[in-house]
Amino acid sequence: MSSALPPFSCRYTPNVPALLQSLQCSVAISTYQAGKVIFLSPDGNGSMRQLPRNFDKPMGM
Repeated sequence: MSSALPPFSCRYTPNVPALLQSLQCSVAISTYQAGKVIFLSPDGNGSMRQLPRNFDKPMGM
């Protein structure tokens, strides 16, 4: 069994998924130097779904 850390994790207060759900939106976070974009979306069960993507070149949003 591997004890490797996940590539990305976050903490949020319980009202964040409910707020995003009510606004029907997601949040995108750009990690300029690491070349990643992470999308955070409510999953409808009071928690968040994380969708990280890697890019070859740094970028900003």
